[in-house]
Amino acid sequence: MNEDIEDDGGEIQTFLHQHHAGCVLSRLHDLREREELCDVTLVVEGRAIQAHRAVLAASSQYFNAMFTAKMSERNQATVEIKGIDFVSAETLINFAYTSQLTITDSRVQNLFLAADLLQFKWVKDSCIHFIMQQIDITNCLGVRALAERHSCKAMYEAATRFVTENFLKVSQTEDFHNLNLNEVLELVKRDDVNVSDEIEIFKACMGWIEYNTVSRKQHLAEFLKAMRLPFIPVKNLQKHVSGHDLVKHDVFSRDIVEEAATFHFEHAGMKMRDSYAETVYILGGETSFMKEVKTVERFNPESTQWEGVKSMTEARASFTVATLEGKLYVIGGYRRGRKLNSMECYDPAQNGWVSLQPMSKCQGDVRAAVLDGFIYVAGGSSEGLLTCSYVERYSPFAEGWQVVASMHRQRRRFALAVLDTHIYAVGGFDDSRGDLKHVEYYDGSTNTWTEVKPMHCCRYDFGAVSLSGFLYAVGGANGRRGSLNTVERFDPTMNEWSMVAPLKHCRGGVSVAVHCGKIFAMNGMNEYMSIVDSTECYNEVQDKWSSLAACTHTARFSAAAIVYPPVIQLHVKSLHGSACHEQQ
Repeated sequence: MNEDIEDDGGEIQTFLHQHHAGCVLSRLHDLREREELCDVTLVVEGRAIQAHRAVLAASSQYFNAMFTAKMSERNQATVEIKGIDFVSAETLINFAYTSQLTITDSRVQNLFLAADLLQFKWVKDSCIHFIMQQIDITNCLGVRALAERHSCKAMYEAATRFVTENFLKVSQTEDFHNLNLNEVLELVKRDDVNVSDEIEIFKACMGWIEYNTVSRKQHLAEFLKAMRLPFIPVKNLQKHVSGHDLVKHDVFSRDIVEEAATFHFEHAGMKMRDSYAETVYILGGETSFMKEVKTVERFNPESTQWEGVKSMTEARASFTVATLEGKLYVIGGYRRGRKLNSMECYDPAQNGWVSLQPMSKCQGDVRAAVLDGFIYVAGGSSEGLLTCSYVERYSPFAEGWQVVASMHRQRRRFALAVLDTHIYAVGGFDDSRGDLKHVEYYDGSTNTWTEVKPMHCCRYDFGAVSLSGFLYAVGGANGRRGSLNTVERFDPTMNEWSMVAPLKHCRGGVSVAVHCGKIFAMNGMNEYMSIVDSTECYNEVQDKWSSLAACTHTARFSAAAIVYPPVIQLHVKSLHGSACHEQQ
């Protein structure tokens, strides 16, 4: 390369030798190999390394300060380096002369420590990159501790992310059991710990305590305070937490759990963990005869208030809703007396709606349920039929509808719910027979419907949900009594229906959903044909309904749904050996 420069004294040319710097470094390496012109000897673990001060100072801020500042080592022929091992020191000095570096699983931590001490920044960064690629279940906590000690933000964040995403597996390791109290509490308090429910946090904490019960059981109450007990369904709270031997024998722990059970759901300001942060939505409906709305609200458990989100693209009432893979699907319904077969999908992450392929056979007041990755839609009306028994299912992945076995009875304005591995079709209305109390379930493995014992009373425009192995039929209406406040519970093991505590208000056209182990009943129409603007929730242990904040918008024949966050893909590796182990 050359550059022509014109000058008063004549032409000037500047040349650049592309490989000169590399050649000089190579010659310096040769001189060191022959121990010629070396002016300093480094002593590490009693062994000598010959080098040139200028090369070391140019490669490392540590040596630059040592040999250029007014330090005692500046003029010493021999300098002892403590705190690192000989192999790592030799690797760093070789890198200074060759620009080449080899990193292995077995040597990476010692090399990282040496590069950090001697301030070889590029080598340190290379070690960090190597370690981050090798993080696994066996070493993630060690990597996290190493990164924290040496203020390596990127490595610390990568290790922390791995720990939180794989918390259940990590909590079973020896490293987890050897953490101190504050380290475990710091993890337990994080929002981003990936668990399906708070019981898994409780089990992880108990595993840590039981690793050394005698000295650690005194910390049980601290763990319980750090947990988000109000988000555990009351039955599970009593079964798994209250029933644990250590809890039963600790008065402070018992008080904490009893308070959580007594004031269950009164947890304003408490945040669900990101991995199980289910959200209650209430959608659409009609505010008066044939005056449908497309508004959508969701319940904020931190503030215990309702908040608006993006409205549906089309107003509708008497429709159905289903949730799958963190998205909400709205299907069918009515719009100004017109039966709808359309479907649209809401993505909470985008706060937006998209239209999808319409149903092939069903329309109007259909009902939906999700089983084995399919959205099943049943009943309602069909072309030429006021009431139908058709059933079809939709796959979000294949983006198409498929007809499956029809129900034994044609029905609309009924309820569809999943209990265990079956879909239950409950009650409803048949234009040729009137109100229904009949119940049947669908088995996806055999594509068949089977009838079971009917409810105590006929009901339509009601809600059905499953909770703790039971099926609940909530509110609704019938031709004899009008709007109902009665609630029935079905036990599949006994094939029996029983009455439980009634709603505080009659609710025909009610919307129901299960949230944090409680049944929510929203909106609906009372016995005076007026819209009920309150929300109630049911405590199955106390067999009691209590009032919550009302929705901002109220309607009848609306729909409710629970949206769960998408499943996190775990970044689990199976590696031989550990990338990072603590030095003893």
